[in-house]
Amino acid sequence: LRMEQEVLKVLNYELTVCTAKNFLRRYQRVCYVRSTEKNLCNYFAELCMLDSNMSMYPPTVIAAAALCLARFQLYGEPAGRSIYDKMIWTPELQHYSNYTVDELAWVIKAMFSLQECIHMSYHSGIVTKYSTSVYDNVSDMEIIDEEELPKIDSSKAIIFGPTEGENKHDFKFLTIK
Repeated sequence: LRMEQEVLKVLNYELTVCTAKNFLRRYQRVCYVRSTEKNLCNYFAELCMLDSNMSMYPPTVIAAAALCLARFQLYGEPAGRSIYDKMIWTPELQHYSNYTVDELAWVIKAMFSLQECIHMSYHSGIVTKYSTSVYDNVSDMEIIDEEELPKIDSSKAIIFGPTEGENKHDFKFLTIK
């Protein structure tokens, strides 16, 4: 117990866990997001924090996928842009996140599926929170068409989690070549 107290004193009781929100703030600063875009990103990230299936993805990936999906929902489909358009995922975002759209494709699709099954009871608090005018009613926005999402190119995708035959708790981060 004394050793734990010493460690806490040395750290000045400053213990934090990095979440997707930490990385999301950084990515949002890179592309100077507007209020609605910021709220939609945060909405997607918070939905992921409550879903156990999304816990296999690192916070950096959740943040990047949330921003990419939000930008596509706001600026892509209505203007006829593809998710690969430089207006959606800029070279600066790719540089600061270290992810391409192809690498985020699996996570974007999983996030989209999560958005579709929003009626689940443990998400209702987030849906209610983001349906207020303070958060630009982002949870009430129309969901984009799934056909507009990126086609998954498995040769470029990053696989998060165990490969076949491994323990499901042994997470690995590999790039398929």
